[in-house]
Amino acid sequence: MANLPGAGLTEDRSGFLVVESARIASLPDHAIHPEVGIAVRDRGVVAMQSAVRPDELERPAIWIRTTGPTAELLARATVAQYFGFRPRAWVDESGADDAEVVIVDEATAIGPLESGFREDLTRAWFVLTGLPFVSHLLAVPDGADPVTVGAVAQWLSSGGGLDKEQRRAVREEIAARSGASLDDLANLMTGIRWQLELDDRRSVAELFARSGVAEQIGPVRWYRNENEPE
Repeated sequence: MANLPGAGLTEDRSGFLVVESARIASLPDHAIHPEVGIAVRDRGVVAMQSAVRPDELERPAIWIRTTGPTAELLARATVAQYFGFRPRAWVDESGADDAEVVIVDEATAIGPLESGFREDLTRAWFVLTGLPFVSHLLAVPDGADPVTVGAVAQWLSSGGGLDKEQRRAVREEIAARSGASLDDLANLMTGIRWQLELDDRRSVAELFARSGVAEQIGPVRWYRNENEPE
């Protein structure tokens, strides 16, 4: 979702970052805002593709061909349990020739598929867990002024300040690059939420646990405004 409003925000002068959920461990000087991020429920931009139907796969090698690490975590958390097979290997490009399954994201996951089968892993995650998938989070620098935090959070939770015409321009740009239809992109973007709720925060921890990286990443350090009462 790097091409959607707000998702590609880079570090500004105040040190705020919108980051992939899988990258929060690399930001020890930031806390994660509990109410702002990018969450989707049953339609997303991470997919599993194969030449045969998933129920015909037994022990496939899976090529991780994603643009970021969070899509890989989603794949590791869903494919075996949801599709009922046990991967014999997870490979990168060097092992792609032997892979029967490829995990893709962003434009590749929503553009036209010339042959084979494609499954939306965001939907698989929701079926397995009953939880939304949270792809990005707002990282707040330690010591940030609470007023500034509130302003940044409000701006992002409203979709990065884009109006209707700007959102249409974003859809047209993605459609031109990916080949996806404008209707499909409209449906996809309609399902995006920028305001996180309790289930979204639960989903972040669940993703780390199911993908086997919970100990590596550690507990999420959620931001709290010290000026607010308990």
